[in-house]
Amino acid sequence: MRKTSREIYFFIICGLLTACQIAAPPKQFDANAIVEKVAEPKPVSDKDNSSLNVKKGLLVSISVDGKISLTNEITGKTEDIGTTQNTQMLITRLKTMLSERKKNASEEQTENETTVYVRAPRSLSYEEVVSVVEAAKAAGAKPIGLQISD
Repeated sequence: MRKTSREIYFFIICGLLTACQIAAPPKQFDANAIVEKVAEPKPVSDKDNSSLNVKKGLLVSISVDGKISLTNEITGKTEDIGTTQNTQMLITRLKTMLSERKKNASEEQTENETTVYVRAPRSLSYEEVVSVVEAAKAAGAKPIGLQISD
């Protein structure tokens, strides 16, 4: 069986590649050079889970029956603000509160002043939670944190 010139070139190239791989020393992999070190998150206890620390944000809570309430962390006042089916009142009220907070904040505090936390029970449907998150986004909230309550 006579080999064609293509087959001969193929075997020569495979042989050279194999020789190069054997002769080259293995590279040392340094994961720290690629991945940034991230601080370990603090474990959350049941006590912490029951009341979210919202010093710098507003808390939007959704009840099991879909009612929405808004809590201002400064005054501690909670107001009913609609349902997951009708989020227009939430958008209007959040816009007002976020604009007031931005006005009163310095430039470096602006992001903290637009933070909104959404607390929802695990049994609530995905669509209901998303409708509230979308309403918060429409009102100008950024970032938006999520918390599961039981």
